[in-house]
Amino acid sequence: MTSSTIGHALDPVPALGATTPSRSAIAAATGRGSSTGANAAPAASLGLAAAAVKILDRAVEDSVAPGAKPRPGQAMMLKDLVEAMLDDGHGQAQAEGPTGVGKSFVYLTVAAAAMAARSERSVVSTESLALQAQIVDKDAPVIAAACEAVTGFRPQFAVLKGWSNYVCTQATVDSANDMLDRLGRTGDAEPKALSRKFDKAVADKGKMLFGEQKERADVLAWALRQAVGAGDPRVTGDKNAYPGNMNDSMTWDSVSVSSADCIGADRCVFADECLPRAAKARAAEADVVVTNHHLLAVQAANDVPVVIGSKTLGEFHHVFVDEGHGLPQIVRSQGAVEISSRAVLSLARAVGKVLDDRETSVKNWMDAGAGVAQYVNEDLKEKAQRIGGRDTVLRLGEGQEPLESSFAVVDRWLTEAVEMLKRAAKSNSAPAAEIGLKRARGRVEGMKSALDLVSEHKPGAARWVEVVTPHPRATDQTKYPVVRYTPVDVAGMIRRSLWTREMTEEELEAVGWSEQSAPVEEESSAPEGPKPRVPLTSAVLSATMPPGFGRQVGIRAPLRKYPSPFDSAYGSSVLFVPRAVDQADLQALGSSAYGKFKFDTAKHRAWALRHMIDLVEANGGSALILAATASSGKEYAAALKSAARGRWDVLSQWDGVALRKQVAAWKADRASVMVGTRSLMTGVDAAGDTCTLVVVDRPARAASNPVDDARVEALVANADMDKWAADRFCYVSDASLLLEQSAGRLIRKVSDSGMLAVLDPRLLKAGPFSYPEPTRRMYLDTLHRFETKISVPEAAHQWLRNQQARHAGAQAS
Repeated sequence: MTSSTIGHALDPVPALGATTPSRSAIAAATGRGSSTGANAAPAASLGLAAAAVKILDRAVEDSVAPGAKPRPGQAMMLKDLVEAMLDDGHGQAQAEGPTGVGKSFVYLTVAAAAMAARSERSVVSTESLALQAQIVDKDAPVIAAACEAVTGFRPQFAVLKGWSNYVCTQATVDSANDMLDRLGRTGDAEPKALSRKFDKAVADKGKMLFGEQKERADVLAWALRQAVGAGDPRVTGDKNAYPGNMNDSMTWDSVSVSSADCIGADRCVFADECLPRAAKARAAEADVVVTNHHLLAVQAANDVPVVIGSKTLGEFHHVFVDEGHGLPQIVRSQGAVEISSRAVLSLARAVGKVLDDRETSVKNWMDAGAGVAQYVNEDLKEKAQRIGGRDTVLRLGEGQEPLESSFAVVDRWLTEAVEMLKRAAKSNSAPAAEIGLKRARGRVEGMKSALDLVSEHKPGAARWVEVVTPHPRATDQTKYPVVRYTPVDVAGMIRRSLWTREMTEEELEAVGWSEQSAPVEEESSAPEGPKPRVPLTSAVLSATMPPGFGRQVGIRAPLRKYPSPFDSAYGSSVLFVPRAVDQADLQALGSSAYGKFKFDTAKHRAWALRHMIDLVEANGGSALILAATASSGKEYAAALKSAARGRWDVLSQWDGVALRKQVAAWKADRASVMVGTRSLMTGVDAAGDTCTLVVVDRPARAASNPVDDARVEALVANADMDKWAADRFCYVSDASLLLEQSAGRLIRKVSDSGMLAVLDPRLLKAGPFSYPEPTRRMYLDTLHRFETKISVPEAAHQWLRNQQARHAGAQAS
């Protein structure tokens, strides 16, 4: 089955339901959203389509040069998104716009036009912080100014992140006072006075702080300054604004809380200066809210109105998901849970910290925790012993219960914890204690939910038992069994929670819906069916889209592909895939069995490294090295640093420095080399001479795992695929996507040129090693923009030296 056939087989997506009222019907019934009269939008007379075209034209002129026109791909994409919006609220779009098309300008333009012409608000979501920052700091101001020039209306944009991404003043004050107490100093309840005392204590006794304690002290000092500056629009308390390094997640936990752990505005003495509330208030007032996939994934995985349908944020009409290829996996991650003996013991310690262990009931409960953990471990250990052969996990099917002996014991123990925490909350009103109690109760209830999920087989989800190795920093390095659960088919979650919202009471009354008139669900004794939902315009965009992607996110619209503006840049660049033909290569890459050489990925690492060093040498640095695995990347970084001999810096994502700082340092130094893995395959922009060589050791195909194996099985069962085609659709398609994104790091503007080196001889048809032809074609299809291809190492080295000579000559002139 070809990739196009795969896409066709997966395109059908169940409809939202014939009984869903259209948005225009709701607007007519409620009297809202009219385009004339007292409710008219600022640019209603101009119309959405005309406004969008004019805004984009003006934005391109303002950002490029007078007389500049939108790129062909931009104009085509704008037309398609506007048509989706005009489809009475049921419109959907799926867009693949290569890097450089200018996707963000398009969807921001359409969002601005929708507000100006129809008073309709939009949500924009990105996967990476880099794109989110680009939208808010660079693109949105241009679009806002263009919209104002065209329509007289200036739309407001705001960023929305999760509650715990912002400094909590109460948590910061409590943590700072705790640290001052350990330093033998007196604290303070008022942030400004506390900040002064804290800075002085750290200055006086800073030598006592090192490692994680020093890191925590630095973050606390910054967080206190943020708390003091609350109310100043320039002060956000955003985690990403912290200028230092933060390697320990517990450090940020000491200055923030989740929305579930927040004690509430009515209880908090710092409510008026609350930084998370201020961020949410800005979003509620904005016409276009820019958020991230993780926040949308929380909504989809838990079916809670975090963004879409939130009463606090208000009504939204359109959702634009950029970097949309990453959304399904993030939803899966948000829905994933696990249980192990170590998790039970960790929970017991967390609850014990916030309760009085002098109480008999608390002491008995904590003592029981060790026994509960032992029960869990014995159950899981028995299952883990069934893992045999080359398997690394035990998949659980219908009727298989991983905790069949310990389920009731764990459930009862957790129920007792909830009751104790409830009692403690009633008798303790101190804010610090209340935050701790809420956090502990949230963890207990989370484990209760996880207990149910791992114990019951559900279609569209994966459950498995595996043996894991503790974190290197853990005191006990004994391996232990764990049971895990992850949703696999998340299209229904996304479609329900993100592409629609529940109708308001006013809308239900206007369309004549009532509990009595609702259809009764089959096999249900409930007196009512689900409330009707309102569809939103939904558009998923990305520079690269895997085949059949619409099926993964519940989008029915066919995939539209738009032309790249960088064809000439790719035409002046080259793809290098080294061949393996002589006996030395054969011995270096594989082993012989029955007269045939078999490729060995472990041996490939050293072979690829030799090529890597030669390429970087020929290019004089100026490279981005992307490894399929972290262990390979660390080895490459160490060897490249040694080979550089001080002629250029070699940076890596494992140097103990915040990644954004490492990337900034690499971009600032033309000759430097950056080494990383998957996190650098997307979202890294380094146009110009900094990145004239991108080296990928091999396609980053994931190792066999229960989640992707479950995806494969679902495709075989539901999409008329054989196992090999389904395997390619999941594993090879995901690796192809990463390979295409890696290649995109080379060309970031029209004038860029350079070499992409993929050091995997299996991509070549000739030779002793080669991928199966359908797999090989899928990988090479992602690299089709490169017209010139080289397989001889000496020719590749000479091409790089010639390029460096041309660059040097251009700079001299």
